[in-house]
Amino acid sequence: MGGQAGVFLLCFAGGAALGLLFDAFRIIRRFFNAKAALTNICDALFWIAATIFSAYWLYTVNDGEIRWFELLAVCSGAGLYFTLLSAILVKASLFALTLIKKVLKFIIKILLYPIKAFIKISRKTALIIHVPILKVYQKVRRLTGNIFFLFKNSKNQLIKRLKKA
Repeated sequence: MGGQAGVFLLCFAGGAALGLLFDAFRIIRRFFNAKAALTNICDALFWIAATIFSAYWLYTVNDGEIRWFELLAVCSGAGLYFTLLSAILVKASLFALTLIKKVLKFIIKILLYPIKAFIKISRKTALIIHVPILKVYQKVRRLTGNIFFLFKNSKNQLIKRLKKA
């Protein structure tokens, strides 16, 4: 198909592609619960990408010549895309991304389970081992403290006896 009809159809497809690009940014914003700053960044990125895409598309399709029916075709393609496909595509994409997120969380939970179990067991083991060792240490400390106290007293008593003699 040549001529203006082919250019019209290609511009129509380009308009639908711009709609798809816009939905990609919408999906990203919704999936990540975007705040105002991220929304502004996504909008700026969309318009930069849309401008570059449109300039490239028009240059490729019609050697950079812009005619009124090309703009009409781009707007019609985007309008038809938003009317027929946009809502379905956004909902399906968000559903798929949410499902993938849940599956990945589940896989990570399964992979981390042995590590969590090891940490839990090692904590209990450390408490089981630590408490008796602490009690033995305290008893030894008390005993050695008492022994050194006895030696200290006996040494002092010995010195006193020697001084008296």
